[in-house]
Amino acid sequence: MTYVYDEQYAFHYIVDGRLTFLCMADAEKRRIPFVFLDDVKNKFIATYGDRANSALALSMNEDFGRTVKKTMDYYNDPANDATAAAQKKLDAVKNVMVQNIDLIMERGEKMDLLVDKTEQMQQNAQQFKKTSQQLKDTLWCKKVGEGRTGRVH
Repeated sequence: MTYVYDEQYAFHYIVDGRLTFLCMADAEKRRIPFVFLDDVKNKFIATYGDRANSALALSMNEDFGRTVKKTMDYYNDPANDATAAAQKKLDAVKNVMVQNIDLIMERGEKMDLLVDKTEQMQQNAQQFKKTSQQLKDTLWCKKVGEGRTGRVH
């Protein structure tokens, strides 16, 4: 459960039988505080077991305080947040994929331009062939026509 105070701080707690485990964190963080509380609860129960149910309030603070401090330091270190690390890796992969897609699209545009130029060259080649054939035919007709007139070269 969570109680948010002043839209800035959140009090997260877990109740297990007669025991309540509580921590305070920034309001936007929810996952890590609950993982922290679950870890503290498991360590507390493993250390004290049923003795915790009959203990006086705060009587185990001195002993267990060091464990809480170490656990808190661990969960406050961003290097220990596997989910955040995985998210960073996922974001990096996503960025690489976006760059690759951009390159593919750019390459596709270049390919389209190349196809257009190839089609234009093909049309020009066909036009050249047609014009060449017409010129050949004209020259042949001219040559044949000169042969009929009896001209000798």
